Amino acid sequence: MENVKEASDFPTMAMRRIAGQKEISAQIARKVAEMIVIEDCGEAVLNAQQPIAVSSDGDFWLAVGSRNESLEALARQSPDSVGILHLKMSQFDGQIVDLHYESANSL
Repeated sequence: MENVKEASDFPTMAMRRIAGQKEISAQIARKVAEMIVIEDCGEAVLNAQQPIAVSSDGDFWLAVGSRNESLEALARQSPDSVGILHLKMSQFDGQIVDLHYESANSL
């Protein structure tokens, strides 16, 4: 029979942090960034700034949208609603410590 762990068998987030165990992968950070762009700006803006690049910055992930012609075209149509995503997320627990969009005026 398969061993099934109970909830009490898993360490808390605080214990994982003390142990230096990082829970958030680059793939998770990218997916969260994509979901935020869709919620904030819509799927067209997400598609226009793909791929979202994710890089490590110490204990954080940096997710940044791509600057390209599709995004520039959207910015010309609606400059107040389009910008390049910049997100900084903890690799330990997924806390978002910075989230902003680079102004479309700078595209």
